Amino acid sequence: MAPLTVLTWNLQGQAAEQVGLSAVLARHQPDLVFLQEADASALAAEPSNADWLAHSYTDGAAGSWPGMAILSRLPLRRASTLRLAPDIWDRPRILVASVAHARGELLAVCVHAKAPMPVPFLHAGPRNRQLADLTVWLAEQSAPGQQMVVAGDFNAVSWRLDGLLDAAEAVGSADATWRPIGVPWLPAVLRLDRVFVSPSIGVNSLTVACASSRSDHCPVIAEIELGDGRHYGPSLMMVSPPNTNGSSI
Repeated sequence: MAPLTVLTWNLQGQAAEQVGLSAVLARHQPDLVFLQEADASALAAEPSNADWLAHSYTDGAAGSWPGMAILSRLPLRRASTLRLAPDIWDRPRILVASVAHARGELLAVCVHAKAPMPVPFLHAGPRNRQLADLTVWLAEQSAPGQQMVVAGDFNAVSWRLDGLLDAAEAVGSADATWRPIGVPWLPAVLRLDRVFVSPSIGVNSLTVACASSRSDHCPVIAEIELGDGRHYGPSLMMVSPPNTNGSSI
């Protein structure tokens, strides 16, 4: 099948047009989009985003304000907000979707880990526990032939997910993705945003498009090649937490 283009981007709570989302979508034509700090109503209000809103899932209560989203040009068979251990996660910070493609289904996981603030080296504990818990959950979903893409704002300059490949490292790239203020001319200084893939998925390229972004985060675009996948079984059914605002648009 044709390569699949995946994009992840933290919009810093800005309106889609203010941050430059439509221009980035038009230029890179991603098949699967992971958004953090994204306003669902603003996404839906922009007609040029229609191709990516045909199959989508958003939750205004997930991650940091104003929410998170998975947009897809491929059908989503299931989608949900995932809540793991409540003593570790201060709020829902993971969206999960099963994406239908020619070879089966792809598990798409959008992540926005807690920022280690106000002093990163003193306040990294909650984020580290969240990412460790996520790693355990992902391992529980793993099975021969199953494929997944895990992408988002990990708020960590150095983190690996056991059993998955960092797409940037797979192509020998380690470009930074975050800068202190969201101006297109300012170079990024930290790599906080990542795309991880199953070992059976090939990575053709990875681009960090800072010059296209008015957010403090830069869009990260990976072109991947899916291997032979299989249908996900009942173990991957996703359950929304009580009182979630998750919705499809």
